[in-house]
Amino acid sequence: MKYKKYFYTILLFPVIFFGTIIALDPFHVLYNSPILATKGLEMRYSALAAINDPKFDSYILGTSMMENSSAIETNKIFKHCKFANISISGGKIFERSFVLRYLLAHKKVKAIIYSLDSHYLKQDIVNKGVNLSDYQYLYDDNIANNVKIYFSRSALKTIIKNVMYHNEYKQDIAYHEYNCPSRWSDVQDHMMRFGGLQKWFDAKNNGQIIEAFRDITHATKSIQENKRIEYDAAKMAKLISAAKKYCNDYFINIVRDNPETKFYAVFPPYSRICYGIWYQYDIPSSIIHREIVRYFALKSQTLHNLYVYGFEDLAFPDDISLYKDTSHYHPSINTLITKSLADSDRLLTADNVDRYLNRSRERAEKFDLVGLGNKISNYLRLIEQSEISH
Repeated sequence: MKYKKYFYTILLFPVIFFGTIIALDPFHVLYNSPILATKGLEMRYSALAAINDPKFDSYILGTSMMENSSAIETNKIFKHCKFANISISGGKIFERSFVLRYLLAHKKVKAIIYSLDSHYLKQDIVNKGVNLSDYQYLYDDNIANNVKIYFSRSALKTIIKNVMYHNEYKQDIAYHEYNCPSRWSDVQDHMMRFGGLQKWFDAKNNGQIIEAFRDITHATKSIQENKRIEYDAAKMAKLISAAKKYCNDYFINIVRDNPETKFYAVFPPYSRICYGIWYQYDIPSSIIHREIVRYFALKSQTLHNLYVYGFEDLAFPDDISLYKDTSHYHPSINTLITKSLADSDRLLTADNVDRYLNRSRERAEKFDLVGLGNKISNYLRLIEQSEISH
C-alpha cells in the first residue's frame, strides 16, 4: 500500500503540472490568457499568440529580412493600425502561407507587410532542419490539437526560462507588444559583421560568411572561365511558369481572397553581390527574378489591395558596409522600407516596372563582382598559407 501511494503521487505530479500549464495557457494557443510566456519560443510557434491577441489588427509577416522591423515604429507611420511583428526566420513563402491563411480566416486584418524573398527561384517549401509536423497543427481549425505544444521540449524550456527571468521579461516591450521579438539587431555576432569587407574577413569562421565567400569565389571563377549558367528558352519557360505558380498558390491567391486587407509586398533589397551573381553568372535566376518582379507589379493593377515595392535600383545595395552577408541588411534599412510603404515611395506598377528592372540590371552588371572575388580569394589564400606555416 505504501509503494502504491508513492506510485500514485509520482503519477499525479505530471498530471497536475501539465494540467496547470494547459489551464494557464501561457502560449495563448487556446485563448488569450492574462499570462504570456513566449519569449525565447521560436516564432513558428509564438506567432499564434499575436494572432489570438485582439489588440493587433495588422501584421509584419516577413523572414529574417524583416525581423528587425519595429512594429511600434510602423504603428506611428500607419496611424490607424496596430501591428505585431511575427516574421519567421527562414520562413518560405509556402511555409508562411498556412500562418497567413489561418490569420486571415480568424480575424479582420487591416494590413499585412510581407517580404517576397527569393524562394520562388527554387519553389522552396521549408528550411533544412524544419519539420512542418512540429508546429503546423497550430494553424489548423482543430484547437484541441494545440495542447500538443505544451508537451514539447522547447516549450518546457521556454516556460522555465520565463519563470526564472520573470521580471526581466515583464519589462520587455518587444516581447509583450510583438515589436520585433525575434530581432537580431542586438546580437553581437550579427552586428559585428557590418562595416565593410574587413569585418567579413574578421568573422571568417561565421557560417554565413563562409557561405558568402564560397558563392562569390565560385561565381567569379566561373565568370573568368566563361562558364555561366544558361538554359534554353523552353527550359526557362518551364522555370518561370513554376515560379509564378508557386507565388500564386501561396501568396497571390490569398491576396485575391481577402480584398478587405491591404498587402504591402516587399522585394527585400539584397546586397549588390547577390544581384551581381545572378546577372553575371546565374543567368536563369536573374531571368526568373525579373519575371516575378514584373508579374507582381502587373498583378497589383488588378488586385487593388496589393502594393508591391522594390529597392534594387537604389545605390545602397552596392555598399557592403550595410550588409552582414550577401543578403541581410542593416536595421536602418528596415526603417527606410517602412517609411517607403507609407509614402508609396518605391511602389512598383505596370508603368514603371520595366524602367526599374532596367536600372537594376544595369547596376548588377556593372558591379565589380570579379574584383571582389579576387580580393576574397587572395585573402583566403593568405589564411591558408598562414595556417600551413603554423
